Amino acid sequence: ADRRSAPSVLPSLTAVVVGRSAPLPLRSALGRAVCRAVARHTPLQLAIFASLSPQLEPEESAEGGPMGRLLVSLLERAALNQVEPEQLWFAFHLLLAMLWGNQGVQSALPSMRVAFLGGEEPAELFLDLLLMAFSGCARKCLEVLPDDHSSSPTGPSAPAAAVVAALKLLAYWLACCPTALATFAGSPVMVPRTMELIAMGDLCGSFYRVQIEGLAALVMGVCIDAGAGAEVDSASLMRLTASGVGIEEFHNKMDRLFRSEALQRPPRQRDAFRWHNNKFRIFVKERQQAIQRRMMQLYVSEGIGRGGAALSEDVADQYKQLIRVQDEKFREVQKENEQLRAEVEAFMRRSLQASSAALLEKMEALTKENEALHLEVAQLEQEGRERAQRSGRELRQCRAYICELEEQRDSMAVGYEQLERTSEELRREAGELRAALSAAEKVRQGSADELTLATAAAAAQQQVDELRAEKADAMELLGRIMAACPEASRFVAPLAGGAHGAGASHAEPG
Repeated sequence: ADRRSAPSVLPSLTAVVVGRSAPLPLRSALGRAVCRAVARHTPLQLAIFASLSPQLEPEESAEGGPMGRLLVSLLERAALNQVEPEQLWFAFHLLLAMLWGNQGVQSALPSMRVAFLGGEEPAELFLDLLLMAFSGCARKCLEVLPDDHSSSPTGPSAPAAAVVAALKLLAYWLACCPTALATFAGSPVMVPRTMELIAMGDLCGSFYRVQIEGLAALVMGVCIDAGAGAEVDSASLMRLTASGVGIEEFHNKMDRLFRSEALQRPPRQRDAFRWHNNKFRIFVKERQQAIQRRMMQLYVSEGIGRGGAALSEDVADQYKQLIRVQDEKFREVQKENEQLRAEVEAFMRRSLQASSAALLEKMEALTKENEALHLEVAQLEQEGRERAQRSGRELRQCRAYICELEEQRDSMAVGYEQLERTSEELRREAGELRAALSAAEKVRQGSADELTLATAAAAAQQQVDELRAEKADAMELLGRIMAACPEASRFVAPLAGGAHGAGASHAEPG
C-alpha cells in the first residue's frame, strides 16, 4: 500500500486486531503484520502516538474512537481490574511497536496526557496509566488458583498472557527511557509487585512461570543496570534481589526464559500465535549480558556491602557460586575448544596430505598440458611463418603474372590496331578486285570465241611437240639397234624409211 494512505488504513486494522469479533488466527496474522509495519515506519508510530491524547471532538471509527483511544480505554479498564487478556495482549504489542527504535516517542511518552484534569479516568499521564494497568493485570494473575499447564497455551486467553505482554513492553521501554525507569524503580508499588512476579512459582502453570518470572527478572535487571543519569539506586535493588530470590536463582530465571522454546523457536505459520519474535530475542540476550556485567561491577564495588554483614555475605555466597558455575562452564568450553582444535588440526593435516597428492598429480598434468600447448604454439607459429612466406611468393608471382597480362594486353591492343588497318586495306583491295572481276566478265563475254580457237591451237601444237619427241626417241632406239646388230638393218630400214616419211608428212603441216 502507499505510505500516504497507510495512516488512514491503520485505525481500521487496529480496531480489528484489538477487537473481539475476528477469530484469533486472523488477529494473530494481522497483528504481526501491523506491528511489523508500525515498528519500521516512523509516520505510523507518530500516528498512534498522536491519537493517544484525549480528543475534544473524537472521530468515530469502527470501535467508537481513534486507534490510540482504543488502546487507552483497554488500559483504563485493566487499571480498574477489568482485564481482557486477548485485547490487552495485542494492545501492549501495538504500543511496543510504537516505541521500537523511536527515541522521540520513547522520551515524550511519559509526559503524554491521556485524560483531562478532573475526569473520572484512573490516570492523566500515559506512564501512570500503564503502571496501573500492569498492576491490575498482575493482581488478576496472582489471584488465579494454582493449575498445572505443562504445555504451551495456544493463545493469550489467560490473565497471565496480559502480564507477559505488559512485562515485555516495560522491559523495552525502561531500557530505553531513563524517565520511565526512574519512575518505575522509585515506585513503592511496582518494585514489590515485580518481586512477587519473580517468585510466583507454578501459580499459573509451568509455561507462564518461565515466561513471567524470566520477564520480571529482566525488568528488575534493567532497573539494576540503570546508568548514573537515571537516578536509580542500583545497589539497593540488587540487595533486594539477593535477599528476595538470590542472585543465582535470579540469573537462572532469565536464562530459562532465554532458552525457552517460545522465545527460541516461534512457529513459522502465518496464522499461528507467537509469543515472541526474533527482535525481542536479540533484545533479551543483549540485556541479559549487560545485567550480568552490571551486577558484577556492583558486587566488586565498595558500597555493595554497607547495607549489613548478613546481606553482604549472602551476596558474596551467591556470586561465589555463580563464579564457580561460570568457571566450570569456562573449563568445559575450553576443553571442548581444545578438542575441537585438535580435531581441526588432524582434519587439516589429512586434508593437506590428500590435497597435496592431488595437487601434485594435477601439477604434473598441468605441466604436460603446458608443454603440449607450447609445442602446439611453436608448430602454429612455424606454420604461420611458412604460410606467410608462401603467401609472399604467391603474391610476387601474382604480381609478375599481372605484369605479363598487362604487357599481353598492350600487345593485343597494338595487334588489334594493326589488324584493323589490315582489314581496312583488304576491304579496299576486295572492292578493287570486285570491280576488276566485273570488268573481266564483261570482256570474257565479248571474246569467248577467240579464246576457244586459241586454246585449240595451243592444244594441237602441244600434241605435235609430243609426237616429235616420241619420234626422236624411237629413231635413237633404232639407231642403237642397228649399231648393235647390223644383220637386222634390212628389217629395220623399212621402219626407218617409213618413219622418215611419216615424219615428213607430219612435218609438212607445220
